[in-house]
Amino acid sequence: MKIGIDARASICYEGTGIGTYTYELINNLNKVDSKTIYNLYAHKNECNFPNKNINFNIKEVKKITN
Repeated sequence: MKIGIDARASICYEGTGIGTYTYELINNLNKVDSKTIYNLYAHKNECNFPNKNINFNIKEVKKITN
């Protein structure tokens, strides 16, 4: 199975409810699940999850500027 998670909230809203929830969700899934493929969508170089398992992939989402 593959699951995609918008990981931008864990960085952009750090310290808020949704930011903390997203970070903890990713962190705990990393600890308990080594079979499911997780694609974490975030801006380039902003998604820092140390010690992530091989089944967690960072996918770049480009910033839109006007």
